[in-house]
Amino acid sequence: MLEPGLIETARLTLRALTVADATALHPLFQDAMAMRYWHTLPHATVRETAAELAGMIKHGGCWWAICLNREEQGCEQPLIGFAGYHHTVGRSGFGYMLHPDHWRKGYATEAVHAALTYGFTQLAIERVELWIHEQNLASRRLAERLGFTNKGQFLQKFANEPASHMTQVYGMRIEEWPARPQNLPPLEPVCSFYNVQPILAVNDIEATLTYYQEKLGFTVDFVYGAPPSHAGVSRGEWTVHGVQIQFTLADTPNASRPVGQLYLMVGVGIEQLYAAYCASGVHIHRSLASQPWGMREFSIEDLNGYVLRFGTPA
Repeated sequence: MLEPGLIETARLTLRALTVADATALHPLFQDAMAMRYWHTLPHATVRETAAELAGMIKHGGCWWAICLNREEQGCEQPLIGFAGYHHTVGRSGFGYMLHPDHWRKGYATEAVHAALTYGFTQLAIERVELWIHEQNLASRRLAERLGFTNKGQFLQKFANEPASHMTQVYGMRIEEWPARPQNLPPLEPVCSFYNVQPILAVNDIEATLTYYQEKLGFTVDFVYGAPPSHAGVSRGEWTVHGVQIQFTLADTPNASRPVGQLYLMVGVGIEQLYAAYCASGVHIHRSLASQPWGMREFSIEDLNGYVLRFGTPA
């Protein structure tokens, strides 16, 4: 574990978080309001809190206990929350939590700003990412005040939730942080990976496009060649979100049966999608079912023999 350095701000002291802090932090982890966007139910025992802290600390992160300064409290420094990095190599995830008794006083902004400055200046972290529950408006506003920008969203389900929720992803690079060291060398240009499109070999491009349009509800994005030798389809509400598949004319007609599968992540409404495909005569490869790995899935086989597997958090 990376030992976090001591940080002092105008009103707070951030020191290394330890498992011994479980007793002091248990009221936070026990509080239903504080835990409403956490990935577990409120803790019933100090032992649960100790296990949570041990798991956070042992996975190569860098975590601080957030304490009020004596001048702020007028007595022994109370521990009011925690903040830190899930890991400090590459794209670093960041998280924090404060007891509700200390909300709306600016402590969260003060602590998070200090920890981010430490990460960018002392740990040489290049990118920081926040995953925020879509309903957690306070955390989303805090991220935006600090200069984070929304990079997208994905569907997520916690074990304690009856249904999945959308998680908003906020990100920031070191050159965007106002308190970064001024003598750092410029970062190398980053080639951003933002999508992957499988290319499937088929014997008949036109028949494939007709099938994907009429049976599976995809949109044809492009067709190349006369007669067609390459094409692309997509399905999604917006251009930046969704699924794209390309098709290319097989070098050898009537080639052997395709191997492998495509896994298509979908949002809410998988029941309706499955029913629509059944009604339209799509060949169902595996029926809709909840799987032990936390996904609700079904798969179909297209006219070329390719298996498309659809899944959403269960």
